[in-house]
This record gives sequence, C-alpha cells and structure tokens, in this order.
Amino acid sequence: MQSLSVNLIDGTVIDINIKDLLLEGIDPEEIEAYLENKLKELDSIIKDVDFFIDVEAVAKTVQPITDLTLKNL
Repeated sequence: MQSLSVNLIDGTVIDINIKDLLLEGIDPEEIEAYLENKLKELDSIIKDVDFFIDVEAVAKTVQPITDLTLKNL
C-alpha cells in the first residue's frame, strides 16, 4: 500500500503516506498498529477510507510468480 486517505463526515481528509513512513525506517508492524488505533479512534466520524496501492510494487511481486505458474502452458 502506498497511502490512504481517511475522509471524515465533516469534510476533513487525513492523508497518511505509508510509503514515506517505510522509507523513514518505521517498522511495518508499528505502522499497522498506528493505523489500527487511529481508525478505531476516528471510527464514529469516518465517512470512508481510500486506499492507494503501489501498482508497480505489486507487479514486481506478482510477475515472477505468474511467469513461473504459466511457463509450461
């Protein structure tokens, strides 16, 4: 995941750039715990949450597996 935007019912948007946090060296488990706590804290005023995926990173992960799976077809 690259980032997420938490959209509150009052129109406020809270953007969290996960990729930047990882680049800063923050442990993924710490990021997960922070996000879980923040979303629970804001639960009653969240309208929706938008998740943004790093498509290039997903492709780099999936492509070798796809190539291996389909090599004999």
